[in-house]
Amino acid sequence: MGCLVTFLLDFSSTVVLVLGHGPLPKEVDTQKLINDPDAFFDEMLQGVILAHRSELRFIDWALLEETDDGYDVFGDGVLRSWHTQGHTLGHQSFEIHLPSGVAYFLTADAANMLDHLNEKVVPAFLVLASDMSASVRKIRWLIWRAQATAVAGRDAAQWATFKHAPDFYD
Repeated sequence: MGCLVTFLLDFSSTVVLVLGHGPLPKEVDTQKLINDPDAFFDEMLQGVILAHRSELRFIDWALLEETDDGYDVFGDGVLRSWHTQGHTLGHQSFEIHLPSGVAYFLTADAANMLDHLNEKVVPAFLVLASDMSASVRKIRWLIWRAQATAVAGRDAAQWATFKHAPDFYD
C-alpha cells in the first residue's frame, strides 16, 4: 500500500510523490492532480501533506466542525459555507447573497451539472452515494429557502448563460 506525499514548495510549484512498495517512488503528474484530484483520491486518503509552516503564512485557517454547517464566512450573511459531502468527505458548497438581494448557490462538485442537481443522472466521482444524494436534497432545499439561482459546478451549457469578466453581478 502506498501513500501520497505532497511537498508544497511554494504557491506556484508542488512536488507530489506516491510512495509505494516498489524500489522507487512513483511520480504523479501534478497537472492531472490539479485538474482531476479524484484520480488520486485513494492515495490522498492515506497521504501526508508536508509543508513548512512558513509556506502557509498567507492562509488564515478556519477549521470547521460538523456543527458549523452554514458557517458565515465574513460574519455579514453574504457568504455561507455548507457541508455537502458525497463528492468528498469535506466538500463544501456556498450560498451567496449580493447587495441587490439576488442570491446564488454554488454547488461546486456536489452537483457538477443541473442534471445532477435534479437527480436525472448520478455524478461520476463520489465517495458515498447515500451522502451525495442527501447533499443534493439539502442543496435543493437551501436553494429554495434562499430563492437562489443554482450554479452547477461544471455545467458548460449553464455557464454560458452567466456574465463573465469584466461583467459582474452586484
